[in-house]
Amino acid sequence: MMKKKSNLKKKEMELDKLTDKYMSLQEKGNIVCSVVVAKQALQLAEKVFGPDHLNVACAQNSLGIMHAVQNKYVEAEMYFKRSLEIHDKVVQTSKKPVDVAPVLINLALLYRTHGQYGLAEPLYKRALAITLCTYGSWNIGQAPILYDLGELEKAQKNYVKAEEYFKSALDLWKMDSGPDTPNVALNLESMADIYRKTGREKDAEKLDKRIAAIRAKESVKQ
Repeated sequence: MMKKKSNLKKKEMELDKLTDKYMSLQEKGNIVCSVVVAKQALQLAEKVFGPDHLNVACAQNSLGIMHAVQNKYVEAEMYFKRSLEIHDKVVQTSKKPVDVAPVLINLALLYRTHGQYGLAEPLYKRALAITLCTYGSWNIGQAPILYDLGELEKAQKNYVKAEEYFKSALDLWKMDSGPDTPNVALNLESMADIYRKTGREKDAEKLDKRIAAIRAKESVKQ
C-alpha cells in the first residue's frame, strides 16, 4: 500500500514537472516544443489517473490553446471539447467546485474567431452564469466574458446589444482597477468602433481622447 502511494507521488511529481515545462515553453513562444511536452503530460495523466480526470482535462485544454495559436482549428476544437466533456463528468460527481468556465471561454473564442457565432454564444453565456453562481454579481471574472459577448454581437452588427455588454464590462473593470487601465482602454476602443459604425462620430472622438490619455499614462509607467 505504501509502495503504491509512493509510486503515485512520484508520477504526480513527474506530471507537475512536465506541466511546468510545457507552460514555460508556451510562455516563451516555443509552441512546437510545448506541444510535444504537453502530449507527454497528457499520456502520463491518462495512464496514472485514467481518461476522465481533471489532470487529463487540464492537459487537453492546454493543447487546445496551443493548437489554436497555430491556427489548427480542428485539433484545437477536439482538445477543448474533450476537456469540456471531462469537466462536465467531474462536475456531476465531485463534492468540490470545478471551474469549467475557462474551457468554455477557450472553446467559445475559437468558434468566435472562426465566425461560428451561434456555437460561441451559448458557451459564453454558460461561462457567465457559472461566474455569477460561483462569485456572485458584480465580480471581475465576468468582465472579460461580457467584453467577449460584446465583440460577438458587434461582429454580427447587433450594435445595441454589443454596447450594453461593453458598458457592463467597462463598469466592472473601472470598479476593480480604476479608470486608467489597459482593459478600460481596450473596452473604450470597441465602444468607439460601435459609435463610428452607428454614425456617432463626436462620441467616438471623445472616447479616442480618453483612450489616448490612458495609453500615455501607461507608457510613462513602462
